[in-house]
Amino acid sequence: MNMNSICMGQFNSTESGDFCILGEAIGKNTCLTTLQVALRPIELGTTNQQFYNGLKRNSSINQLLVYCRNESIAGGIGQEILQAYKENKNLRQIHIRGRTNLQNGGEQIIADTLRSCANLKRILLIGCDITDEQLLPMVEAIRGHCVVSYLEFTQNAFCEALSTLLTDPNFNRNLYHLGLCSNNNINTEGVVLLLNSLQRNARLRELDFLDISYDQGYVQGVLRKLLCDTSSINAIHSSNHTLDLFSNSGMDPC
Repeated sequence: MNMNSICMGQFNSTESGDFCILGEAIGKNTCLTTLQVALRPIELGTTNQQFYNGLKRNSSINQLLVYCRNESIAGGIGQEILQAYKENKNLRQIHIRGRTNLQNGGEQIIADTLRSCANLKRILLIGCDITDEQLLPMVEAIRGHCVVSYLEFTQNAFCEALSTLLTDPNFNRNLYHLGLCSNNNINTEGVVLLLNSLQRNARLRELDFLDISYDQGYVQGVLRKLLCDTSSINAIHSSNHTLDLFSNSGMDPC
């Protein structure tokens, strides 16, 4: 079998030697585009780096999906894989899903990879239970990126630093979707803060607050003024005319 022709597959093992063989194959493969990893307590050996070296050599994988089961990012396979892509830098999408154990600096490990992969287009942190304090270095890590188009933080804390991203002209060159769905620690005040930050954003097209509780009447007024302020000609001109999807309200903003 020509391992270079394999574009997808599934691998399950707890043997370090098996992962070494897999790493060698991945390093030579030019068809793989997605790596999905379910974190679990597997000892791959800290001195045997063949698997991780294969990830570093591979030039075709551009999507990384990490499924967490409350396993620690720091000091395990999660840290090693993220560090491999900190050096590889070929990622276009990083997706971390599930309850994430960020003890012992796990948030900084994720942030370092986000910072190094400057060509990321899609960043998703889904159901990770990340706190404001843990989220802050990740937000700061992507602040200098200019090709991110899709950003989603679901079931994480709300960080005020997110609102500043929406006013950063460099970060917002291509951003069209921001999702803060389901159980985020965000209220009416947070929603209004984000909406007000869009006054200087002319790129964002989709803002998703699905399953977030807020005062819809008050937010509706803010949204109407943001998108179509008719108080003066100048206000009409300076209104945000790009946002065309605001989820969880059923509002017709104009």
